[in-house]
Amino acid sequence: MLRPALLLLVLLYSVLALARFAGLWLDGGAQQTFNLYALLLEVLSAALAWWALRGVSR
Repeated sequence: MLRPALLLLVLLYSVLALARFAGLWLDGGAQQTFNLYALLLEVLSAALAWWALRGVSR
């Protein structure tokens, strides 16, 4: 029951981070620090969910 929820979190945060990165790339907005912090948060959240998913799978 926990595995599908973690898989959904990994997928959701990965897609959000990819979309935010694409938006930054299209805008050329390296000066938008709030987007960079949000990107970092989403990547970190996806990594933590992936780590938890690997722990549950064992």
